[in-house]
Amino acid sequence: MDVPVYLFTGFLESGKSSMMKETLSDPEFNDGSKTLILACEQGEVEFDQKFLKETHSVLVTVEDKEELTADYLEKLEQEYRPKQVFIEFNGMWSVTEFL
Repeated sequence: MDVPVYLFTGFLESGKSSMMKETLSDPEFNDGSKTLILACEQGEVEFDQKFLKETHSVLVTVEDKEELTADYLEKLEQEYRPKQVFIEFNGMWSVTEFL
């Protein structure tokens, strides 16, 4: 089964986390299925445990761009079985290299 992946890009403090939270809080978008959030940077807006529980989300922090390999992503898919993936991409990393 294909899992949709949503890639949120932009500079630090550009509103990526806020946009992700708004999207996941919208019942028109989030039907209660499990979402895997990959946070590749930490800004002021956080994904607290209450929010994660309410949106049926799991948060995984990625510290180093070398971690984002196909093998690692497959491992996360096997472990969490998400119905969708949100990636808060680090604005200092190359999107082209990742894709």
